Amino acid sequence: MQKQVRPNRFILLILTAALLLPACSTNTPINATSVASTPTSTVSSGPTLNSVVATSAVILIPSAPPAKNIDICSFFTSIDAQPLVGTVEINITPGSEADEITGGTLEYCTYRGEDVALLISLVKSSASKDSPTWQDQLLQMVQSSDPDAVITPAAGIGELAYWVITPAPAVGLWVAKYPYVFGLAVGGNISAPDDYQDGLQSLAQKVLDALP
Repeated sequence: MQKQVRPNRFILLILTAALLLPACSTNTPINATSVASTPTSTVSSGPTLNSVVATSAVILIPSAPPAKNIDICSFFTSIDAQPLVGTVEINITPGSEADEITGGTLEYCTYRGEDVALLISLVKSSASKDSPTWQDQLLQMVQSSDPDAVITPAAGIGELAYWVITPAPAVGLWVAKYPYVFGLAVGGNISAPDDYQDGLQSLAQKVLDALP
């Protein structure tokens, strides 16, 4: 029996953010960016490619604690995101949910422009360093993405990293630095995915430098 591929939550989040762009009637100027005050850890049926509504019935369940002392939206400013998003008016929204692969809490922050969205996602693994579980987790996350995604190793960044390009279109960069796994992606009305790789890698390096 063929193994069912469950869409990666990171990829679905960026696709959902991109699809929701036309519904964002108010964006915030770059010098007065709005950030939601209280992220909520939830699990639901989740966004799908056929539905841009993340959930209609939220169910709270116990999950591993989020990465402490890390504000997911603090890694970038609107100015940092502007070259990738392409607009000065950017709406910044944090969120979180349980991650099935690592057993931790997936923290994410979405930067929405007019028709392009940038997403950063971070989870703290509970696996032991250098264990097979830790070594396999990043690849599991990448392989659970869109079955039509093109996955290639990314050299020279973090302990291990992969590029993920989906037909949506969206382009993402997954990076591991023990005990963290984080991802960056751009989706929406984007041009050739290669045009965003330098910008994503530059932002990924900022995250690596900021992580403890």
